[in-house]
Amino acid sequence: MSKDGRKNISISKARERLVVLRLAYRQAAAGIPHAEARLAAGRARALEALGESRRWFWFRPAGLTAVIGTVVVLMVFALLPGNIRPSPVDGTGMQVVLSGQDYALYHDLDFYAWLAARPPATTPHG
Repeated sequence: MSKDGRKNISISKARERLVVLRLAYRQAAAGIPHAEARLAAGRARALEALGESRRWFWFRPAGLTAVIGTVVVLMVFALLPGNIRPSPVDGTGMQVVLSGQDYALYHDLDFYAWLAARPPATTPHG
């Protein structure tokens, strides 16, 4: 084959590729309006969803303010002088801690209180 024959073959292959590319371009161009419509619909849905969330956006700070206000009111009410009741403490617990004694006796103090509350056991005289 001559040089011109190889050149003709490569030109015909290039033309075939060009025809295939033009066909693919035309098919892609035909789908553009459909793709644009899908994108526009998606954008509209996103903006609509954003609009709904923005509509309720001010409820978050208002709700937080209401919760903080309620907590403050309850704390002030709980700390009023008439509402504070001191716990009844006779001071024996602190005396035990400060005495430095062994705590083993006080560990089972409820048992000893129960034992003292029982009526005395009668022992048979033999």
